[in-house]
Amino acid sequence: MKLLHTSDWHVGKTLKGRSRLEEQKLVLAETVQIARDHQVDAVLVAGDLYENVAPTADAQKLVVSTLRRLSRAGIEVIAIAGNHDHAATFEAYRPVMGDAGIHIYGVFRPATAGGLHRFTTKTGEKAAVAILPFLSQRYAVRAAEIVENTPAQNVGTYDQMFRDILANLTAEFAADTVNIVMAHLTCTGGSFGGGERAAQSITVDDDLLVVDGPLRGRQHLPRILGYIKSHRSSYLPKDLHRLVGSLTAEQRTPVFKMGTTWERYSWYLRLPCLPAAPWAGVVRLECSAERTRDQAIDLANLSQAVLPRFGSAEYKDARAPNNLYPIAGLERELRRRLGDPRVLYRALRKATGAR
Repeated sequence: MKLLHTSDWHVGKTLKGRSRLEEQKLVLAETVQIARDHQVDAVLVAGDLYENVAPTADAQKLVVSTLRRLSRAGIEVIAIAGNHDHAATFEAYRPVMGDAGIHIYGVFRPATAGGLHRFTTKTGEKAAVAILPFLSQRYAVRAAEIVENTPAQNVGTYDQMFRDILANLTAEFAADTVNIVMAHLTCTGGSFGGGERAAQSITVDDDLLVVDGPLRGRQHLPRILGYIKSHRSSYLPKDLHRLVGSLTAEQRTPVFKMGTTWERYSWYLRLPCLPAAPWAGVVRLECSAERTRDQAIDLANLSQAVLPRFGSAEYKDARAPNNLYPIAGLERELRRRLGDPRVLYRALRKATGAR
């Protein structure tokens, strides 16, 4: 049995107002061609077909036409909602898509209520796919209640809830069937099967720890990057400054080694942003000099693939896009916990005066 697994199309994604729909058309056309060339029995689309819960008409047209082309090729097509998709919309269109031979699932169902998708290939092989669309911690409680029919507090931790849900979905697996669990989640401890494209697959070892500011004093931590938003010091010759200014969105400079008061590898990366000054959207990243050159380049490539998607928007943050969303969120939470700075200042003055 031949299966093609794909996910996270994020159709409709834009970069600071620039549509990527034409690129996505090419990628999805290639996906359809690969499925045809290899004569796959089923295509499993494991969530995040769209970039957001309200995709444009053009984005929906591209996704639907891609799924239809796969179905018309005699391929079993199964798609589930991810955290970027609108689960209720998936459910609303299930009957219509089903008539076209496309099976979409927006919400969790127990195995006995449609949570197990069964099909038979042209050669007579049987398959059973346990369906688990994206399940937030809040809705995992509801799903666990469906399975256990008991109050959520009796189910236990979020981890145990998932175990209970998966146990329910896989209970009907049979020895004479190809059994598959299809979910939109992060699974630690998993392993590749050998058919993945390395450039489009990540493992837990690919995680990044990004610290706001220089790396000094923290170089010993694994897979850590220093993230410098402003450029008060110059580390490159003037002719190379022009190279940095010529970077386009999501481009980076080559990795170079810095030997100031302490050694580290560094590179510049431009985040997507509106046209402005030559260095607008440019950040500098650094990693420990204890890494090999190849390891530093791998980290630079990973930062180039990951960080641009977290760039903040101009209408939300005056320091956009350099002030990444997670950093801005942490700043807001710290301000909330510290409270009104005027009250804090008065308390400090009072404490100082009391001494």
